[in-house]
Amino acid sequence: VEEATALELPMLEKNLVFLSTLASVATLLGLLGTVIGMITSFSALGDAGGGDAARELSRGISEALYNTALGIGTSAVAIIMYNVFTTRIDAITYGIDESGFTLTQSFASLYK
Repeated sequence: VEEATALELPMLEKNLVFLSTLASVATLLGLLGTVIGMITSFSALGDAGGGDAARELSRGISEALYNTALGIGTSAVAIIMYNVFTTRIDAITYGIDESGFTLTQSFASLYK
């Protein structure tokens, strides 16, 4: 029974990777949209002028937000790729386990 459960569990968990990826990436994409909006706002504020200090502050904040946006985008891609590779590894190990189980059952039926 334990072997059968171990063989069926990956099939039951197969679509959970998609849900966990969606949950992680959706949060990052929401934050990315906020950061892009802030970049646009501070860039426009820096271009509009209003004093040298305000212009420099706006440009500095805009530059920092670009770096944040790049980090968030990289993180989203990394999460997706991690989940893709984890799913592939799980599929390979499931195939190995299934083959071993089938082979064991074949030998067991031959030598009863």
